[in-house]
Amino acid sequence: MGHNINKLLIIIVFFTLVFYFLILSGCSTTSSKKCKTDKDCKNYQTCDAEKGKCVLLPGSCESNADCKDLEQCEIKTHKCVLQKDRCKTDAHCDIEWQVCDVSSNYCKPKPGFCSDNTQCKQNEFCDENRHVCRPMKGMCYNSFDCESYEVCDLNTQKCVPLPGRCSSDMHCKSWESCDNKTKTCELKKGYCYSKENCKSWEYCDLVSKRCIPEKGRCSTSAECEWHEYCSKNNYCIPQEGYCSSNKDCQSYEVCDQVVKRCVLKAGHCRENKDCAVYQYCDTVNKLCKLKFGYCASDSDCPIGQKCDLVATSPTVYRCIPR
Repeated sequence: MGHNINKLLIIIVFFTLVFYFLILSGCSTTSSKKCKTDKDCKNYQTCDAEKGKCVLLPGSCESNADCKDLEQCEIKTHKCVLQKDRCKTDAHCDIEWQVCDVSSNYCKPKPGFCSDNTQCKQNEFCDENRHVCRPMKGMCYNSFDCESYEVCDLNTQKCVPLPGRCSSDMHCKSWESCDNKTKTCELKKGYCYSKENCKSWEYCDLVSKRCIPEKGRCSTSAECEWHEYCSKNNYCIPQEGYCSSNKDCQSYEVCDQVVKRCVLKAGHCRENKDCAVYQYCDTVNKLCKLKFGYCASDSDCPIGQKCDLVATSPTVYRCIPR
């Protein structure tokens, strides 16, 4: 009993596989459908009254087997059509760029046209829209093969940027970079062509192409002299107690350029000790003046007297008889 069941299962599986094979291969059993009129058949069939079965209309198909050589069955329309790129005459090809090779029954490009890159020269590709061989990107036969910012170098057959234009930094000067949007060489940050590219207190060093502070101006204290600091308005200012020029001192002082300190002008003072022993300090005018009864020269004495200028004399800096 079990043996018979196994045989039955094998038979069922076999016929199931055959059925699916026929379906997948494009074959159908609809052609053998019984009929009395064409209405009993599908729109690509007719009723064979003698056999009482549906059969294919001339030129119609249900599988590739129903078609002629070089043809295939179009499942949607159930019509036999030429296989892709196959032909019998030029009319079966794209007349703009193809002809029919009757020896192989394949459509092939006309002279000067292409269907793939293998039909082009080295450094060329086949333009799928125009079906012509064109230079690969960056290569050219004329400037129309290049980008709008490029021109064709006919010696190398390569596209090169127009003057001032670029496709990478290598086409720019060392102080420039290529702007990928405008394809122009732009200044790198911190560099300059002229003073216009610098801040109001800087000038453009045409050798280094750098903006440099003008004399006495700065961006940091490191750009000032040792006794100065950089102010908020970018000036080098002397630190407290120091000077850079006479204008940093009082009217009665001068700037000592060695120590960068304000020192008294000759004959000027802040207090008495800044004057000679025979003088006192006029703190209003900051001038050393003669003490009453003292002299510094004969002109300070009355007629008939002279100024005692002997340092060891008890009457030094006093007027004495001649």
